[in-house]
Amino acid sequence: MNYKIIVLLMVVVWALLVNRLYEVSIKSNFYYERLAKENVEQKSKIKPTRGEILDSNGNLLATNLIGFSLGLKPHLKIDSSEFNRTIDLLKDSFRDINTTILTRVYKKKSSPYNHKFIQVIDFIEYGDMLKVYPQLSMNKDIKVEAATKRYYPHGKYLAHIVGYIGKANKKDAKKD
Repeated sequence: MNYKIIVLLMVVVWALLVNRLYEVSIKSNFYYERLAKENVEQKSKIKPTRGEILDSNGNLLATNLIGFSLGLKPHLKIDSSEFNRTIDLLKDSFRDINTTILTRVYKKKSSPYNHKFIQVIDFIEYGDMLKVYPQLSMNKDIKVEAATKRYYPHGKYLAHIVGYIGKANKKDAKKD
């Protein structure tokens, strides 16, 4: 009788071990394989550089302006002194920046799952940035990146000829 109980206990233990081995090695393999792929492959959208558009007389109709965009480090607390110092630095560097809008944009894009810098200013002209670039690039909470912006010298008067229609929305992007 004792012998049968011991054998039954051994069979149950071995069955549990084999089941666990199956779960770890085969069943969860798909999960860890997908996780490893996500860690290795990183996708990022890169805007293409667009050329100049000239009319038949050589007059400029559209070109790119060279400038910079600014991002703030993720996971900064909105009411912290570190965040306020960073916003004040941006306000002192560029007079026409609205700190309320910057804070609102940062708060909207901030997420516990986001580990990338949060872009709060899309475009600052090259000449404006040259004066303060060394100071901003040394700050660990600010990321300065090169950016381009499409410029139409004749604005709305030639936009229909050049083909300017604005930024593509999600529906347009899916169609392409």
